[in-house]
Amino acid sequence: MAFFDLKVEDSSPLISYAPDGVWTDTPSTDALVASYSGRSLHTTSAQGATATINFNGTGISVFGGRRSNYGTFTISVDGQTIASGSANSAQDSVNQLLGSASGLVNGPHTAVLTNTGGAPIDIDWVNVQTQASSSTAKMTATTYDDSHPSIQYLPSSSAWGQNQNEGFMNGTLHFTNTPDASASISFIGDAVAVYGTMAPDHANVRITLDGHAKVSTGGANGFVSSLHPQVLLYYANNLGSQPHVLTMSSIAQEGTGPFMDIDAITVFSSDTPSSNNNPPNSDAASGGLGSSTPTGSTSQASKSRSLAPIIGGVIGGVVGLIILLALVFLFLRHRKRKQAIHSPASPMTPALPMQGASMMEAGFARIRQAPSFPIPTYVPPPPPPATLSSASAKRETMARHSIAPSYYSDPSYASDASSSRSSTALVPPVPESPESDHLASPRVGASRGLDPVMSANSSPRRPSRRPPPLDIE
Repeated sequence: MAFFDLKVEDSSPLISYAPDGVWTDTPSTDALVASYSGRSLHTTSAQGATATINFNGTGISVFGGRRSNYGTFTISVDGQTIASGSANSAQDSVNQLLGSASGLVNGPHTAVLTNTGGAPIDIDWVNVQTQASSSTAKMTATTYDDSHPSIQYLPSSSAWGQNQNEGFMNGTLHFTNTPDASASISFIGDAVAVYGTMAPDHANVRITLDGHAKVSTGGANGFVSSLHPQVLLYYANNLGSQPHVLTMSSIAQEGTGPFMDIDAITVFSSDTPSSNNNPPNSDAASGGLGSSTPTGSTSQASKSRSLAPIIGGVIGGVVGLIILLALVFLFLRHRKRKQAIHSPASPMTPALPMQGASMMEAGFARIRQAPSFPIPTYVPPPPPPATLSSASAKRETMARHSIAPSYYSDPSYASDASSSRSSTALVPPVPESPESDHLASPRVGASRGLDPVMSANSSPRRPSRRPPPLDIE
């Protein structure tokens, strides 16, 4: 709940004194006056004299003085005595707690201070714990000074004057003694407080809020004998966070003065609209603002409210993005594993990486299309005659399977030998043409000065020189 404290000075019209004439406002001969809150107090020596405070809230505390000549008193709330004792003290002191009550149901209550003996007692100020509405949201206070354009002075601004004094809020206040003069303000909030002065020449004031009127006693009926600035004249809460209109007008009657003034108006608003939109009743409790504030400055509270959802949204967005990326990653990894399990094994053996035609050396790739020219068929030469002796046959055999050094000594055969052996191992040799009995060695490259490479239209021939036979004895 948005609880805060209201400080009600003894000179406020929210405290009524009875019976008439038995209470004294701030005796001029009292040496301790300067030590009292607001430099004022109300005192009485009459037995049975009362000071009554009507308030809306959940708690109340009454403060006064304790002196060597003071007597007894009681304090009651809603008819129940909450404190009973003596204000007598061997050493004079001020700003002393006489009694308090807390934990009350939020709503209208009545507190009464009674003099139960024939000795003096006094009342300095009252602290009321209250809340602007039943909403659980925090409250902010916005104060409109008497010069603020939101306050309209009727019938015209010329009917009102402005007074300056350091005792006023911001050093100024508006006043009038024109009959039927009024001031009004439109606002949106849950509670409102009106501040002004109390003086013997002031009239009673009728304050109307959303059509509900309440009379605030002026200086004469309020038992004041001097000017008291910054006094809470009116307070109402539980208004509902919606548009409201407050109007003040003086009541001219016998025994009162003609003046009315406005020092400032404070509006209390919740951060979120309150669900309680009931208009205030004429018995709405009133009180004064103390030194404490509900939620601190309005600008700081508004800044904190605006940053909180932004930061939360940014953090929530980042967390959500991380979760989404994690889900996508897990999904892709699961699908990849599933495809790997159901995919057929590769036909290529890891131990034989060079199985593709594109990876083989030139001349070793398998021909996949038939050539455009006929491929000749190799016909081996006839075997030697059977009449050869074993030695001659042996020499002939060795001659066919050996290569003499003179074979390599001829430059024309140095390169063709290895090329011929490798070529004939894979590619069938071209048969002899009828016109020639010799096959030509295939050319490996023209740059090396070898015979031309065999083409489809040429006939192969054997080398022009053979190595000599090798005699083996």
